[in-house]
Amino acid sequence: MRSFKAAGEGADGAGLKPCTTLRCTACFSRIQPTFCTVNSRRSAVGSHESRVDSRESASLTVKAFFAKLPNQLCKLTVNIVQGELAEILAEYKGEKGALIPILQKVQEKFGYLPEKAVSEIAKFSRMSESEIFGVASFYAQFYFARRGEHTVKVCLGTACHVRGGERILDEVKRELGIESGGTTEDYKFSLERVACFGSCALAPVMVIDKNVYGRMTIAKAKDILAEYH
Repeated sequence: MRSFKAAGEGADGAGLKPCTTLRCTACFSRIQPTFCTVNSRRSAVGSHESRVDSRESASLTVKAFFAKLPNQLCKLTVNIVQGELAEILAEYKGEKGALIPILQKVQEKFGYLPEKAVSEIAKFSRMSESEIFGVASFYAQFYFARRGEHTVKVCLGTACHVRGGERILDEVKRELGIESGGTTEDYKFSLERVACFGSCALAPVMVIDKNVYGRMTIAKAKDILAEYH
């Protein structure tokens, strides 16, 4: 229970007292009653205390809301994934041997294969989750972690290596602040090193999404990356 102190208040709690400014011991606000009586001072104190309680209650409500927010967002994300996944699976209803196309569609939609998606695909295909993971992990095109908006691939095949592919890769690492196989914190870029694109005549080669950039130089690599920021 909060307490308030006023100079000159008697034990009997009645009668006129010198005009004084009260101070709330909880929030240290000053409270000036309209009339110089003990009762009026207590009325001012009660009104102030009510407002303080109201503000604290609102503060606790806001804190409770934000405490629950991560779980609410998680549930919302799961519902969104389930809804969009249902649309994809509906396209292949009744088809056999459609696992790879389904995985490709799901990854195209989400950028990777979410755990929830793998679980739903397993039910739809009447397979175990471990079988789905086994098939997906066999192919380099599938990912189980969230990827960046843009995927940067630097070729390190023989022709690209001889013509400075490693230097291009090192420059891209510095520009993005990540290592090969990593993703930037803002999920803007993911970086990969590739053995060969089959475009040796254009070496050294860098590919961003589906765009192929040949005869790369360090300066050119920096300029191209800047276009995607």
